[in-house]
Amino acid sequence: MSVFTEQQRQEIERIVAKNPPIQTKAFEDINPKKLNNARAAFGTRIKPDEEVFLQYDDTVFGSAREGILMTTAGMYTKGQIQAKRFIPYGDIESMGKSSFSTFTINLKGSETIKLDANHDTRKIFALVGNLVSYMQKNFSNYSPQPTYANPSAKVDQRCSGCGAPNHLQGNFCEYCGAPLQR
Repeated sequence: MSVFTEQQRQEIERIVAKNPPIQTKAFEDINPKKLNNARAAFGTRIKPDEEVFLQYDDTVFGSAREGILMTTAGMYTKGQIQAKRFIPYGDIESMGKSSFSTFTINLKGSETIKLDANHDTRKIFALVGNLVSYMQKNFSNYSPQPTYANPSAKVDQRCSGCGAPNHLQGNFCEYCGAPLQR
């Protein structure tokens, strides 16, 4: 069952169809094999109640092991030289184009993330910007239910390396493996 209303879904499809970048698919058009590759490469923390609604494949040969997955909770990304990362929509302050094949996401608190976009950089930058704005406006209160191995565990802090929420028990980020500063 989709968390999107029919009106929300149509609006997202309208935003995507306006000027679609190559190697970008939404909703049912997402290839299941490519989605599985992306989940294995950089979307391992996607919760069961998060809905993936957009996939941008930034690989040359179409394996989808690098790129962007947009879900109801945020963006999961991985670039050729960038580590995998989760970026909640609420943490995004602004976006900018930084070079021919990258754009930046400026997070609240002055952190900047550079994302590869080797195919249709201008179009994917515009699309991601429009979808982030839409999701911030319409899904600001959306919070997937946490699924912890230990249900009594709670989020202690976000990883300074990838931004993922981490739980009290660990000394290393559950998502990227970076040491946590406690």
